[in-house]
Amino acid sequence: MSATLTPAISLFGFTLRQTVAERRSLLAMLLMALPALFALLIRWANGGALRASELWEVYNGLGVYMLLGGVLPMTAMLFGPALITAESEHGTLVYWFTRRLKRWQVLIVRFAAQAVVLSVLGIAAMVALHFALLVRTDPQLVQQAFVNAPPATELRAYLTVMPWAALGFLAVFTLISLLTVKALLVSGLYLVFVEIVLGNLPAAVRMYSISHQIRRSLAGDLPHILKIYAPKVELIEQMYPRGGSGAGTLTIIVAILLVFSAILTTRKELSARPAASD
Repeated sequence: MSATLTPAISLFGFTLRQTVAERRSLLAMLLMALPALFALLIRWANGGALRASELWEVYNGLGVYMLLGGVLPMTAMLFGPALITAESEHGTLVYWFTRRLKRWQVLIVRFAAQAVVLSVLGIAAMVALHFALLVRTDPQLVQQAFVNAPPATELRAYLTVMPWAALGFLAVFTLISLLTVKALLVSGLYLVFVEIVLGNLPAAVRMYSISHQIRRSLAGDLPHILKIYAPKVELIEQMYPRGGSGAGTLTIIVAILLVFSAILTTRKELSARPAASD
């Protein structure tokens, strides 16, 4: 047990340091800053303050659509292909294999480390969005805008769902990177057609969308958040039944994706090769 645990801990720490030091992390931080920057831009365009009816919609519109539905999965697209290819390109895979770590163990440890980084970035982005909209805003206006739940409660719900979102999207894009050398292109197509299109259809196929399960989990804590969606109430209740949560389904999806990724990692040739350009 200890013969495997020690190199696994070393690999976890190495992956954290590697991920933070890479240039893609700078791009990830810039992407994650977009919701807060948009919030500041919207406030500036409205003279520094929003009406009560607008404040809640902007807060959750940017949180659900821009952060959870756009920026976070795009950032996961940057991290997913690097789980194995970065090690392969740097020629360090053989080193970890000789330290009694199997290929699937390398995958799982690196996945966990990058999921931590992605979760932290997502949480920081949501906190930045929260303060960008609410700092120096009239408390009475805030109270009028957030009539169903105080801002702290809504923020807590977003922070709770953020690690699940990071795990889900990272698992999808990791599997895609193991299936094709055109990982960035295929990941972009997946994001558009599966998460944006299929994930919002009033059909059973939406259940296989990561974004739909995230919204289900968020709606479980904040049922009133469904007011930001345009469809009729009957359709919303069909798509997001009361008392439901997407955490269980999302856990199953992530587990299945990781099993397939582990199998592919075990069977795939991972010798050093130049990075494929999309």
